Amino acid sequence: MDTPTQQPNNLEPRLRQDFGGQAKKSWFSAHHLLGYVFLLAVVGAVISGIYYWQTVSHLPVYVVPTHRSGQSDVPSDWQTYTNDQYEFEFKYPQNLEITEEIDRQDFALNPDDPNAQTFDWFTLNLADARDRQIFNFLLSINHPGTGFEGSDTVSNTSMKIDGVIASKQILEINTGEYKGDKSALYQFGKGNNGYMIYATGTYEVADTILSTFKFINDTYNQPVIIYPKNNDVIAESGFHVTGKASPNYYIYGYINYLDEDLKCLTSNSLANGGTTRVDASGNFDLQVPPSAYKNGANSIVVAAVSQIPQGCFSSTSTSTKVIFTYNGPLLSPQ
Repeated sequence: MDTPTQQPNNLEPRLRQDFGGQAKKSWFSAHHLLGYVFLLAVVGAVISGIYYWQTVSHLPVYVVPTHRSGQSDVPSDWQTYTNDQYEFEFKYPQNLEITEEIDRQDFALNPDDPNAQTFDWFTLNLADARDRQIFNFLLSINHPGTGFEGSDTVSNTSMKIDGVIASKQILEINTGEYKGDKSALYQFGKGNNGYMIYATGTYEVADTILSTFKFINDTYNQPVIIYPKNNDVIAESGFHVTGKASPNYYIYGYINYLDEDLKCLTSNSLANGGTTRVDASGNFDLQVPPSAYKNGANSIVVAAVSQIPQGCFSSTSTSTKVIFTYNGPLLSPQ
């Protein structure tokens, strides 16, 4: 992307045998259009980096069943879905088919507002080729959901998806014709993107699909400051901060920020240490403006983002704080 902007299926599914005669259609299947409206309201604030990091660390972690060899219980004939744009892949059974794949670049919730914040919103839908009521798997990145009513949380746990902790909720519809129908909702973040997966039907198989989920060409590397190092003494004015980060990301510098303020850097946090762009090789050179050290400087943190997320930057977007001593001239801002 050229400019930073703010932001925003498993084991062979089993046919249900308890309906007698014609299978009962799930709520999602019977109301396909309304189902997507429902999904648009499923997740509150599933915008990258802000929605669950404070809440899932204490939850019990679900472990996907494995063979004695330690490999996930995934059949060898599963197909692989790869997304080069968002750099992830996962495996899914042959009886599933892609029913929808939409990438909304620079999406605005209010397109008529010239100052509206934009973000990229991607959705992928996999469903059982025989009937989507058997199994349906929706993956959404930077989903602009706002929450919904009519469902209870049956359980709330967490699991690891390619090393990232994800929240997992089992939901149950508590009213109407589809009362008692259950589904699974997963949420996790990586870099500046928020991921939501919503599975219905034989939703249990989504665990196995997600056990194969991998980030490829992991470009969401936490930025690293190479210079200055801890305890360095800087004597020159107009000093530079150099380091490594994800290629083509944007770097924002924060000088003398208190630890409490660093816990939640946002788009409203003043990047007083300047801004720059990471080159194609993953290197950056940030020239700190005189205004940042006119009264002295003793610490630097940088954030590397591809887009400005709503809310707090994720922990993987910010570097470790470097403590140094600045002995150069105290210049006035120019």
